Amino acid sequence: MHTRGRYNSHPQVLIDAITGLRKQKGLTQDQMAKAIGAKQAFVSKYETGERRLDFLDLVAICKVLSMSIAKFAERFETARNRNLSKSRIIPRR
Repeated sequence: MHTRGRYNSHPQVLIDAITGLRKQKGLTQDQMAKAIGAKQAFVSKYETGERRLDFLDLVAICKVLSMSIAKFAERFETARNRNLSKSRIIPRR
């Protein structure tokens, strides 16, 4: 059963990646929100795990971060694998 706001470690890696990149770029949640045409609460909710992003949201976020989806996916995969190694979880195939 899925409970809103409760995720396994993979979505947390995604959240951490997006939040970290936003901060590296020097953007506040409000600035990010305005850049993607959303409200600050939208950014806050996906950064706290209360809301999931769809693909089009991720495309818009990557555009603001000046990063291709492919590059973002590569960074996500690296972080996810690092996280899996730490927790010794074997990924499902």
